Amino acid sequence: MFTSVMIDTDIVVDAARQVPEAIAFLALQRATGGIRVSTITAMDLVSGCRNALELTQLQQFAAQLTFMSVTAAASQKGYDLMQWRGTLLTRAVSMCLPVWCTAVSS
Repeated sequence: MFTSVMIDTDIVVDAARQVPEAIAFLALQRATGGIRVSTITAMDLVSGCRNALELTQLQQFAAQLTFMSVTAAASQKGYDLMQWRGTLLTRAVSMCLPVWCTAVSS
């Protein structure tokens, strides 16, 4: 059984830049239930358009998307996860940096 997922901005941008993995991923999503993006991602994509042509291309692409509203609870969970990820990255860097600096200076 396949579970649909919400696609983030980076996947859509990579597909627009012809990154094969992103194109394949979106094709799989389309074939197994559709491409879902949050309204926040949709706004992000619109804000990234540099001119009227890019906006028109985005609007054509958006016709195949399902837009999902983000609830306050989902937003809070995402924020909490990002903080947790940031904490893990900070700890990893603080543990690895001395080793890396020693290796570079040797």
